[in-house]
Amino acid sequence: MQEKWRESWTETEGAKAYGDLFFKRATSELGEMESSKAAAARMQKLVRTGDVVADVGCGAGHYLVSLLKAIPEPFQYRGIDATPYYVDLGQRAFAGNPSVQFKQGDIFDLPMEDRSVDVAMCCNVLLHLPSVAQPLAELIRIARRQVLVRTLIGETSFVIKHVDPREDGAEFEDEEPRGFHFLNIYSEHYLRHLLAGNSRVKGVHISLDNDFDASKIADTSKALTNAWDATKVVNGMQISGYIVQPWSWLLVELAD
Repeated sequence: MQEKWRESWTETEGAKAYGDLFFKRATSELGEMESSKAAAARMQKLVRTGDVVADVGCGAGHYLVSLLKAIPEPFQYRGIDATPYYVDLGQRAFAGNPSVQFKQGDIFDLPMEDRSVDVAMCCNVLLHLPSVAQPLAELIRIARRQVLVRTLIGETSFVIKHVDPREDGAEFEDEEPRGFHFLNIYSEHYLRHLLAGNSRVKGVHISLDNDFDASKIADTSKALTNAWDATKVVNGMQISGYIVQPWSWLLVELAD
């Protein structure tokens, strides 16, 4: 399952198209995402002068644009992504900033030492993974003080697969889709259960992400017309296709 997940985000044309979109945001050719502005507002309260911040699943560093605007204190940024193309784009976008580094790395086994960053953030990534227990443990392992996550958190846990159509019509093999993207939702109960087993976790805070301008949510689908996860807002909730997306913030406070 992890191999199919990696392939969907590293070797497909759709993954490249998303990388190009991230690059346009990282270079300010396109505006900031609503989620990146909301993440930066939260990180502003967490980051201290001289901190090292890890952005896991960083894409081309498009969230860094918002961080730099929101956080007045100088900080070091470490962008980590499993997709080499995204890492290359990030390095191009921020080549003139000595406080910024990008590195290829798998969230299931991050290439960083224990407690090597002060705050780790991971936005819009966990929902696309085959499982979240090890990724959460890895985020906690590398962070000293806090982990900030944006993902889908609801009342019940669901594994959702967006199946990619194939020209030969053979979308499935042994009852599993050959190509797909996860769009998983995890319950608050499940996430708290996972985190309760980690001795370093001293506090867990979960809140719904309501910090967005509904008129700007569809800008990604406008910029990327074939986006498989095009989003719209209905009655104040973000929806992809017919799937309601309960976007939420998970803040994990850590013991030293």
